[in-house]
Amino acid sequence: MINYILEREQHMNEHLRQYQDALREQTSIATRLTNENNEIRARLAEYNEALSAAHRLNDQIEKKDLLINTLRNENHDKDKQIQQYEHNLRDLQSTTGSRVEKQLVKNILLSYFHTPIDKRQEVIPLLGALVGFTQEEYKKAIDALSNNNSNSPRGGSGWLTGWLGGNPAAPGGGTNLARTRTQSETPVYDPNKVN
Repeated sequence: MINYILEREQHMNEHLRQYQDALREQTSIATRLTNENNEIRARLAEYNEALSAAHRLNDQIEKKDLLINTLRNENHDKDKQIQQYEHNLRDLQSTTGSRVEKQLVKNILLSYFHTPIDKRQEVIPLLGALVGFTQEEYKKAIDALSNNNSNSPRGGSGWLTGWLGGNPAAPGGGTNLARTRTQSETPVYDPNKVN
């Protein structure tokens, strides 16, 4: 009976050791799993923080895109305004240029009328440069002035009629020498230039 009790005790001790070993192993596994779980939670918190930062960054990018589009639209509107201002400035310069040219023509003609008869030939190059005389037209103007000076008792009072095309008796049947032309039609003759 004592043997039986000893065997039984030994058997129980063996089972106890097995349970303790199994318990230690399970405790070790539980500890390892708890640590892994804590690491996963920490990583998940980092991922959530990174995701939140990405959302904030995305919101900032959307706001900046909106700001860029707004600035582009403003820039486009400013470009249109600049083009309109440049157009208005060109119109203003053109109008001012026309006024200046009219004033210049008026001053030259008045100067011509006040120029002594024997000096009027010196004014013809100025008039020719202003209206764009060709060499042929310049010669016709000089000839008309010479003819008017020699034929008129008042010394050239008829120059305007013949020169501007009102003298049908003049060579060419009263051709208007002061007709309007663009600079590209015919080259302007400058009597002061040597060919």
